[in-house]
Amino acid sequence: MRRTKSFIFRNIFISVAISVFIGAVISFSSYQVISDILKNDISKEANNIVHTWGTELDIAEVKEAMKEDYDSPAQQKLISFFDQISKNNNKVAQAYIFSTKIVDGNNTPLIGAPSHLVEVLKEEGVKVGDPFPQPDRIIAAINEMMETKTTVASEIYNDDIGTWISELYPLTDNNGEIFAYFGVDVSAELFHTSQVKLTKMALFVLLPGLILIILFQIFYTRKSFKPLNELLRGLNEVGNGNLQVNLKVEKDDELGQIVALFNKVIHNMQQMIFKIKETSAEINHASAILHQSAEQTGKNSVQVAHDVQVMNDGMNSQEESISNTVLAIEEVATAIQTIAGNSQDVSTSSIEMDEITREGSQSIKRLIEQMDSINQSFADITSAITQLKGRSQSINDFLTIIGSIADQTNLLALNAAIEAARAGEAGKGFSVVAEEVKKLAEESRRSTDMIANIIKEIQTETDNAVSFIELGNKEIAQGISIGKDTDEIFGQIQTYTNQVSQNISEVSASSQQISASTEEITATSQQLENISAKNATISGSLNLKIQEQEGSVKNIYHASDNLHQLSDELEKLVENFKVE
Repeated sequence: MRRTKSFIFRNIFISVAISVFIGAVISFSSYQVISDILKNDISKEANNIVHTWGTELDIAEVKEAMKEDYDSPAQQKLISFFDQISKNNNKVAQAYIFSTKIVDGNNTPLIGAPSHLVEVLKEEGVKVGDPFPQPDRIIAAINEMMETKTTVASEIYNDDIGTWISELYPLTDNNGEIFAYFGVDVSAELFHTSQVKLTKMALFVLLPGLILIILFQIFYTRKSFKPLNELLRGLNEVGNGNLQVNLKVEKDDELGQIVALFNKVIHNMQQMIFKIKETSAEINHASAILHQSAEQTGKNSVQVAHDVQVMNDGMNSQEESISNTVLAIEEVATAIQTIAGNSQDVSTSSIEMDEITREGSQSIKRLIEQMDSINQSFADITSAITQLKGRSQSINDFLTIIGSIADQTNLLALNAAIEAARAGEAGKGFSVVAEEVKKLAEESRRSTDMIANIIKEIQTETDNAVSFIELGNKEIAQGISIGKDTDEIFGQIQTYTNQVSQNISEVSASSQQISASTEEITATSQQLENISAKNATISGSLNLKIQEQEGSVKNIYHASDNLHQLSDELEKLVENFKVE
């Protein structure tokens, strides 16, 4: 995968490129401005020369010279006139007159020339009136002169001899028509020399200055973006789950303020994660206690169910014994000894039932105390989970702050992009910076959304835990109510048992009077049979309630197990963050 250049490198590269571009534009502009000034000065000088000498020309003599050869008086006068111009002004290479008619492409007929050119023309066989080839610049100047009817200067040009500018002065006849032009070639060597000097100055003065500016730009950019590197390092650490990061704030500019705000947000997150860990540990501890208590309660409920079953069996035996007693009383006249023995057995069974009833009452009281303890544990857990939910909401508030920072950064990037767009070419670098800051803001926004989703999941699981705990509280309250009812039933059983024991004692003490009190004993036996049936009914109802309590204990056990699993998941979740 190709490695992309860093943001700072690209910023420095763009800044250097802009500096080089600006330096080149300044150099080129200066070169053009000075060249135009020099060209205007040279053109003005050439214009003054051509006007000064052009006004001295006699149009009639020029027309006459057009019809004669080089040796005619009119031509000799023109040749002398041209030589005098070069002699009086050393910047003039030659003066001449050509017809404005353009024939055979870029040729114009020759009218007059200085002596040094006439000699060359004679050798080449060029006569007066013959077409003479002209460069494109002269043809363009002739066409412009014909349109404007004023003096026109050609472009500055170079040849083997030097640098020149040609000035064309229109010659008009009596009808005002331009029939020829008077031209002078003026030296523009100063223009070429100045261009060379300007180029050297750009190389030896502007180039070192540009290099110093570039070096300063590189140094200042690297120093200015140092907080950005620090911020990227901090974000990388936070992305890896390390919240033990504190960035250096070296400046008080926008980047420095962002770094300081980053440190503040990370510090707040450290405090919240630390509180979450503490709360998670407390929930884990409380859920373990609840789990252990539920397990112990389950064991106790099993023991209570067993004791109730034993008591139920005893009640059935008691009912059977009482029935036998009724039958025995009917035969009491003939079985006094049997009644006494049976009375003794009944007394013994009553004593045993009394002991069993007391044990059952004590077991129910312990169960009620255990239920109260579980209820208190559930209340503590509910409080801890409520605090956890509040901490989660606090995290959401801080995430809102982070999201606001990301939105402000994104808005800042958008404003920078707009300003860069207004700046045109000079703002392209700032547009790239704005785009990178926008990406950074978007990444911060995505990280904030991921953390918010995790917090929402924690809140959802916390609400589920609260629901389970509320269900457990209801079941515990129901178990306490059942235990109290059971305690009252055992109290009634013990009362009836005491009463039975007392009656049996009376039966044993008055066994000598049984024969005289048969009807009274029979009535008492029937009453005992009714009480036994009632006790059997109460025992069955108690058994059903104990079974319902056992189901409630199982629900509490499952709820505590779910709470324990939730606390483990919460603890694993916060372990991904490193705080002090």
